[in-house]
Amino acid sequence: MSYFDNKENALSYIKMVEGFDNDFMMHEVFTNLPLDKKMLELGIGSGHDLDVLRKCYDVTGTDKSEVFLELYREKNAETPLLKLDAVKMDIDDTFDYIYSNKVLIHLSDEDMKESFLNQLRVLNEGGLVFHSFWKGTHEEEFHGLRFNYKTKQDILDMTNKYYDLIKYKEYKEFAANDSFYIVLKKKASK
Repeated sequence: MSYFDNKENALSYIKMVEGFDNDFMMHEVFTNLPLDKKMLELGIGSGHDLDVLRKCYDVTGTDKSEVFLELYREKNAETPLLKLDAVKMDIDDTFDYIYSNKVLIHLSDEDMKESFLNQLRVLNEGGLVFHSFWKGTHEEEFHGLRFNYKTKQDILDMTNKYYDLIKYKEYKEFAANDSFYIVLKKKASK
């Protein structure tokens, strides 16, 4: 059982991020990903980002936690949602964009590499991924939940064979430059 399969843990997380200002991240998404395209969000969690994204994109929200999906469905029954493992990416549809906000940090390095590879399958030609990470070089665990801190070079080493770097930007979530996002473009098929 994963940490967020427990309803109390999921509700605690939703309460913790309640009122969290995510305007910076949404501004960066809207600046880097042209509007009115088809997007897949990995790991909706509280659903805050999904609420904003669906105003400007044709978004399908996903999460590995059925609890998060059910809690979101209670308030937004019309939004397309799927239970999806961000590593396996078992989905038949394709998208212009894949977005996640500090979701891939919960994966091991091997699972993260596999996720990036499997994301290729569901990205349209020239598709973009926009992912944010905690910046660092260590890994820690909290109640069985992994936090895998990454650097720009770590992500490029995992992806440079299949993606071109479009943008890298460090930002402050709690402390100066403790986070970054990266925008990658699927390389053209040969």
